[in-house]
Amino acid sequence: MQYLNSSDDGATSGQIDEKDHRKRPGSIDLVDDKVADQGYHQASPPEPVQEHHEEKQAGGTASIEAAWTPSPTPSRQVSAKEEKSHQQGLWTSAKKQLHIQVENSVSQQFADWCHTKFTHVVAVWRLLDADHNMTVGRNEFMQGLRTLGYPYSLDELWLNLDRDHTGSLCFMEFAPEHALDLARFKHWAVETFGSIQNTFKALDTDGNGRLSFEEFKAACSHQGLPERLKESIRMLFLLVDDPSDYSSRGTLTVDEIIFLDVWQCPVYLQEKADLPGRMMLQNALLERNGFNALAAWRLELDKDKSMRVNFQEFTTACTRLARQGVAAANPAHGVPAVYCAFDKDRSGWFSLEAFDKETHNALAAFTRFIKEQHGKVSDFVRSLEETTGSGIDMMMLRPGLRGSDIHSEDIVLIFDGLTMGAYGSSKKQGARRGSVDGRPRLYVQDVLFLDRWKPGDDSQANAAWESKALKRMGTWLKDHGHSSVAAS
Repeated sequence: MQYLNSSDDGATSGQIDEKDHRKRPGSIDLVDDKVADQGYHQASPPEPVQEHHEEKQAGGTASIEAAWTPSPTPSRQVSAKEEKSHQQGLWTSAKKQLHIQVENSVSQQFADWCHTKFTHVVAVWRLLDADHNMTVGRNEFMQGLRTLGYPYSLDELWLNLDRDHTGSLCFMEFAPEHALDLARFKHWAVETFGSIQNTFKALDTDGNGRLSFEEFKAACSHQGLPERLKESIRMLFLLVDDPSDYSSRGTLTVDEIIFLDVWQCPVYLQEKADLPGRMMLQNALLERNGFNALAAWRLELDKDKSMRVNFQEFTTACTRLARQGVAAANPAHGVPAVYCAFDKDRSGWFSLEAFDKETHNALAAFTRFIKEQHGKVSDFVRSLEETTGSGIDMMMLRPGLRGSDIHSEDIVLIFDGLTMGAYGSSKKQGARRGSVDGRPRLYVQDVLFLDRWKPGDDSQANAAWESKALKRMGTWLKDHGHSSVAAS
């Protein structure tokens, strides 16, 4: 296998202009989507109609066009009723944005239920996150929704929300669309005032501990809220105003907004992708694992065999690799920037397809063919074993794949990738478990993760998230998602 270079990714390197000298190097400003508030247009005055006059003159009648100078038309004053209707239209538009639309039917079912019963998804999060640590475990999730009377399958919903397969939900997973909106606001607030609590104190100019919308809007504008955030200010107010707190409904209190201080907004949302750093790390991992991308993925990154690597897993892997002397795991522009070169749509995880597309396609074809024929990959291996638990070698594997159209070199890639550092073998990278005759063998334990893997789910999840991110973050991901920091 050849070393990778930046052209292999199909990306175009480029430097993103920094719009704010206060931002730290390597960060970008989150881009807003346009809020579709209903505009208000005053009626235009009617066009003047020119008149023709006839005058009696000596020798006949002459038709002349009289000179016409329009008198100034005063601007029509907007009535109180019209202004009230206009404001109601703006609030209606903001409330519609709270009702998110997603492609997945299970997630849409949940979003519809949240909107109907509790106004929006963030309100439900507040009720589930009883300890206010901005993380909800599986038991906390299940018990909480049962108490709230959720009428549909909780197991199915959990599988849809726990996208990184960690067994717990962060705020970004639970309410991704709204989390992006609130991340933009928090980014401005912390940059300007240092914390959300300080932001509330600065906005609460009369010091009464409450902010009405008009007070919130005026204070934010006075304190320099960017124009792109002003366009969605009504929706931000609705998201932060806890609808379950009847004592303060319609106003904001510090207790309602303080959860944003606890929430650690993902750092990768503000990073530019470091493509040169990614290529250096990927080449180092390939070299450590016999230039086999599947082995590098399994042994270095996807330790839990979920076929997805989240930000925390990636950070942990880089820390471990750096301690082992892998220089590329301690990149000049930081681990988050390299992570973003893999997770280009900032979903919080990336798959084997993002790590190495050719290897992903080969393994997906292998898995699909075997499941169509045998139901499970583990049952396929069992069917080829001479005795139970004896495993299979390459010569035993090939006949079982006849009619699959899987290329011979891909069979070698998959077999080697699954047997390097295989179950029960030496922990040394590249080591493979051998039989009595010295040939490497593939065991049932080595392929159990493929029984759980559904390749199509990764692609669908990525597509669904990208549509959400593009709607909430404008065109930044589309235009600059492949941009890299400058190579040194």
